[in-house]
Amino acid sequence: MTDGHAKKHTNKSNRARDNVERKVVYKSVLDNPLQVRWPNIPENIQNAVLALIVSILDGVAEVHAKTQSTSRKRKKGEHTAEVAKKKYRLEEQESSCAGMHVDTTSQSDTPTISADGATQPPIILDHLTIGINEVTKALEHIAKFRKRDMPSEQSDSPSVHMPTSRLVVVCLADINPPILVGHLPNLVAACNSAESSGDRHKTWLVPLARGAEQTLAAAIGLKRVATIAIDASAPQFPSLEYLLESVPILTAPWLHPTPNARTELVPTHIKQLKTTAPKDMRAAKELRAKGRVEAKRRKQAK
Repeated sequence: MTDGHAKKHTNKSNRARDNVERKVVYKSVLDNPLQVRWPNIPENIQNAVLALIVSILDGVAEVHAKTQSTSRKRKKGEHTAEVAKKKYRLEEQESSCAGMHVDTTSQSDTPTISADGATQPPIILDHLTIGINEVTKALEHIAKFRKRDMPSEQSDSPSVHMPTSRLVVVCLADINPPILVGHLPNLVAACNSAESSGDRHKTWLVPLARGAEQTLAAAIGLKRVATIAIDASAPQFPSLEYLLESVPILTAPWLHPTPNARTELVPTHIKQLKTTAPKDMRAAKELRAKGRVEAKRRKQAK
């Protein structure tokens, strides 16, 4: 067992729904040695990275606001056109019954939406991935691309885009439940471990403190932003890379062990799982047995 303190994990018992007086107990369980942990990054580095990202995202919020406005106008125009078509059909039916012809050209015309002045979108949008699902897909693509058993002709194909280094930023303290992004450390470690020959690309993972989600959402122009990824080809990325010098690179050496590498055993870590148990175990067992008998009787009665 390691010298570090055992971590305490809280988990509600599956049998806590019964009307039995319960007490708090701690169960010792083995920790998963293949679980990649979130990097421990100083708060000043987190704040500096967030401030620089906000400056890089300058102009993105305006683009998203204009896109949403255009989408609302388009939907409103489609709704108006649909109402006009229904009105035209109704008047056509009434005119056919009365033997009259009604000119409904003005009603059937679809309203045109005037396009706003075209502005050049920020370059950062071509190097930005937003959202947990999209970032997960991008990391999975990198991990598959960097597999050692990748055919050599695939890497020489011009249609295949070689992924570059990138920074993955996660608003970990604002995400509830955190398990929504619990797979990202393993994916980032897989990207850094599954390197092809001559590959020097890196993937950094930076969890941010509480309140970062609101700041990123305001900078991007969306309601919520849990995770973003920025490619190394983005402008001002060298400034980010300078801040990331002290950020540890997550790796998973067991994914692609080298032939002559020294085998190191992972130390055993025991964690304490906080749960509940009945105070009177005998009464609880009798209650469960009685419940099973009653359930069997009800099933047979049907």
